[in-house]
Amino acid sequence: MTADLWGLEVEHRPNRHLTSRKDASHTASNLGFDFARRLGETCRACMLPENQKMAQCSGWELLELAAKAPRHSFFHGSCTNKLGRKIMNISDFANGSTRSLAALALCCLGTVALAQAETYPNQNVRSIVGFPPGGTVDFNARLIGNELSELWDVQVVIENIGGSGSALGAAAAAAAEPDGYTYLVVSPAHTINASLRNNLPFDTLNDFTAVTRLAASPLGLYLNPSVPIESVGELVDYARENPGELNFGYSGVGASTHLSLLMFTQYADIEITGVPYQGGGPLQTAILSGEVDGCFCGIDVMKHVPDGNLKVIAVTTPERSPTYPDLPTVGETVDGYAVETWYGVYVPAGTPDGIVQKLYSDINEILQHDNVRAAYENIGFRVIGSTPEELAAFTEQEIETWRKIIEAEGISVE
Repeated sequence: MTADLWGLEVEHRPNRHLTSRKDASHTASNLGFDFARRLGETCRACMLPENQKMAQCSGWELLELAAKAPRHSFFHGSCTNKLGRKIMNISDFANGSTRSLAALALCCLGTVALAQAETYPNQNVRSIVGFPPGGTVDFNARLIGNELSELWDVQVVIENIGGSGSALGAAAAAAAEPDGYTYLVVSPAHTINASLRNNLPFDTLNDFTAVTRLAASPLGLYLNPSVPIESVGELVDYARENPGELNFGYSGVGASTHLSLLMFTQYADIEITGVPYQGGGPLQTAILSGEVDGCFCGIDVMKHVPDGNLKVIAVTTPERSPTYPDLPTVGETVDGYAVETWYGVYVPAGTPDGIVQKLYSDINEILQHDNVRAAYENIGFRVIGSTPEELAAFTEQEIETWRKIIEAEGISVE
């Protein structure tokens, strides 16, 4: 019995085992290295109907599928593991010869992944930001992108694709070639959108691979100075005694300023009237003028506190901010409450693991640079530099947290 692998007829001898190193070497050169040589082909096997019929395939058919499979399939962990297990366990491959062929083929795929990582990057890299220039996500992208450009000696090009609460930028990144030459810089909107927005053209968990969480900062719980409240405890008591009387502004449905307020009212079991504004600028104007009583806003609003135009009674992070250690957290009064504005890097799903690890390693090297740490600390951010695995777990946790809040309030955005 023979199988045709890329035009090579490979003889299947069910009872024959590899008998020598020479025999194994010959097999590797005729088959395994041919796998490696042809991996540049661009077919995406995990999208093909053949994969849906894997259970009906014979062992040799599976090995042929492996041979014709693309970089996407073999560098996507779930596809690789599923196909690899199937090849190694199927009854047609119970003999030593064919099991060795399968192992050799799969090992060669890993060799190619390593080679790709060693030469990456050798051309310009695109950094997608789902917001217009000038915001905090853009700040993160440009800070890291400039440092990577110097480290790599290639240009990291920032591409701002604003719209739909960052969903348009994420869609562009999800559709990009999974080769490491496109990465996405995100804020909490990325995980909020998974539950907030209907008919997203991508799957937030499955269409991206996590690289690292760059940094995080608290929101502040701000009040207009005219409001006679000086602590979170006083705020909760007042709202319980006067349901709906206090009004808090927020910068659009589903924004972090909005969901932070909703989480606060749910967890504290109080009623505060929400007032939407078209963006952070109008919201700041409203609270400074006394048009609204308070808001959950970014740390950049803290600049109005020293001159008495605003007061801040707490931060939203799980622990007190090193930058503002005297400010209590909301969670010290409202059990379980914790919100951070965070910034992370993702690549399209199927990006080679070696490239993901290099990108993670290089970014974390940059995060240790004195100028980068100073840039973050000057605006009240703390550097994180999580591993890909940590960011992946954090992403799932964030999606679930916001899903509960969003579903409880019954809000959605088309």
